[in-house]
Amino acid sequence: MCLPIGTPTESAPPASDLELQRQGPSYTVDTVRLLSDAYPGADLFVVIGADQFANLHTWKAPEELASLARLVVMAREGEDPSRIDPGVKVSYDCVPVTRVDLSSSAIRERVRQGRSIRYLIRKPVRRIIAQEGLYRD
Repeated sequence: MCLPIGTPTESAPPASDLELQRQGPSYTVDTVRLLSDAYPGADLFVVIGADQFANLHTWKAPEELASLARLVVMAREGEDPSRIDPGVKVSYDCVPVTRVDLSSSAIRERVRQGRSIRYLIRKPVRRIIAQEGLYRD
């Protein structure tokens, strides 16, 4: 699901509750199939981390998923997806990213301690946390 409040630009895709409306388990390939039908000819991308890429063989219909959308593997420093065997034959693109060791637990703890979270999350998200008094107790 897209969460526009935390996205970097105003041109972010709209939020979708597509998966919430579906009954039963939600699989990425099913969602991409629905999006492909809803937006014929659109370039769809599935962005995953190298850790999930290593487990791709456990996903529902990974080959079909790769045929419906372009797989993009985000590789942190020191990770090399070309050395990972996903257990299935799929095409993918690798995007190196700078490792940022920051967890939602760390954000909540900083707020709880009254420490700044500026530069860690976007201003609209910080504003909601402050207005709603989240993570204070």
